[in-house]
Amino acid sequence: MKVTGNMLRQAMRRWDFELKMASTHMKESLWVFESDPEGRNLDAKDLMDQKEKAERAIALLQELQVKYNLTVQVVVKDTNRLETMSLCRAVKIVGGMGRLQKAWEVIATDTGEDRYSIRGKTRDKDHEVATRAISAQTAREKARHFSKLAGSLREAIERGNQTEVEFEVSDWLLNS
Repeated sequence: MKVTGNMLRQAMRRWDFELKMASTHMKESLWVFESDPEGRNLDAKDLMDQKEKAERAIALLQELQVKYNLTVQVVVKDTNRLETMSLCRAVKIVGGMGRLQKAWEVIATDTGEDRYSIRGKTRDKDHEVATRAISAQTAREKARHFSKLAGSLREAIERGNQTEVEFEVSDWLLNS
């Protein structure tokens, strides 16, 4: 069957919902009153079977997602060059590039002033004044670079997740 990354994610969401529903109703199914017909509709054993099926389905889908992410290749633009990598690597590094972007933005906007305390930028003994270790211009350029790189990775991941790949997979797993 041909699958896409989006199909796998949607199937995992559906199975996760099934797992949550069975878990939610499990506790209330453990004790029933004979005179309560509503309470008898929830069978603890059936709910446990549903939980097991959902847990197994999620594990199979996660395994399939790893295979998919290692199979699909994406092209990422980094500055003036294109880099081909697995979808798996792109997914793993996009978060780090976003964090680097934020860190460079903090450096670029740091004025050296703190409205709640006085930062020591001078030394009284010599009247030496501290200066920026990294210029605001350099920090802005780095922030822009990592912003573009993170955006390029997100676009590549989106395109990659639309790629169809042939896998042996049971229909029930994707169409629960």
